[in-house]
Amino acid sequence: AIDENGLVTEWNAQAERTFGWERSDATGRLLEELIFPPSDWEAHRRRLERSGAGGEGALARRRELLARHHDGHDFPVELAIWPTSTPSGRRFHAFVHDITERKRAEVAMRDSEASFRLLFERNPHPMWLYDVETLAFIEVNDAAVDHYGYSRDQFLAMRIADISPTEDVGALAEAVTGPGAEVRRGVLWRYQTKAGDVIDVEIVSHRLNFKGRESSLVLAQDVTERLRAERDLVHQAMHDALTGLPNRHLLSDRLTHALARATRGSEGLAVIYVDLDRFKLI
Repeated sequence: AIDENGLVTEWNAQAERTFGWERSDATGRLLEELIFPPSDWEAHRRRLERSGAGGEGALARRRELLARHHDGHDFPVELAIWPTSTPSGRRFHAFVHDITERKRAEVAMRDSEASFRLLFERNPHPMWLYDVETLAFIEVNDAAVDHYGYSRDQFLAMRIADISPTEDVGALAEAVTGPGAEVRRGVLWRYQTKAGDVIDVEIVSHRLNFKGRESSLVLAQDVTERLRAERDLVHQAMHDALTGLPNRHLLSDRLTHALARATRGSEGLAVIYVDLDRFKLI
C-alpha cells in the first residue's frame, strides 16, 4: 500500500520475496524506487498524478511492466493499482504478480508455433489439420494444394470426406472417430484429387489441440507408384513373362493355402494334372 505521495505504507511477506526488500527497508520509501527501473519512475509518477486528478481508470486496470529486484535484475510483472479514499487522505493498493514463468512459456510457445508453422508450410508432403468433431479442414499446406489440385479456400470449405472416393466415405468416418484414432502411423488410405484421380496414400496422424479445437494433424504421402511397383513385382514373380499365365510359384502358393484349408476342415483335396502335348515347342 502507498499514500498519495507514493510512499510505501504496507509491504507484505510476498513483496519481500518478490522484490528482495525487507519490510523495514521498504516502508516509507517511494514505490517506484523499490520496484521499477529508474527509466520508468517518471511514468509511474504521472500515473499517480492522473489518479489524484480523478483519473482512477488509468490505474484500476492490469498492465504488464518490467520490475526491478533489489539485487538489480529486471523481471516482468503484472501490476494493478487501486485508489481508495480514507479519512487521512487518498491511498493506493498495488497488487503485483511475477509473470516470469508465464512469459517464458509464451516465448516457448511462440517459438514452438513458429517451428511448427515452418515445418507445416514447407513440408514437401501434403499436410492438413481437420476438426475432429466436424471433420472440416482447418489448415492445409502448399504441398496439399499442389498435389490435390484444390485451392486453399476450396480446401477450407470442405470436409475430409469430400476428398475420399464415394465408396470409402463410410469406412473413413468410422476410422477417424473410432478406437486408436488419436495416433495413426503407416495407415493406407485412398483419396481423390480434384481431377478425379484416385490415389493411394500412407497416413500419419496425431490428435492435438489447435486454437482451442480438438484437431488431427495429418501427413499424407502418395504411395500410388510404390504400390503399383510392388504389385507388378509380385505379378512378375507369380506369372510367366511371355504368356502372363500363372507359373509354378503361384500354383505352389495356391496349393499350400488349399491344403491348409482342407486340413482345418477335414476335407479332401483333388489336384488334376493336364498334359498338353508339344507345349514346350509352342
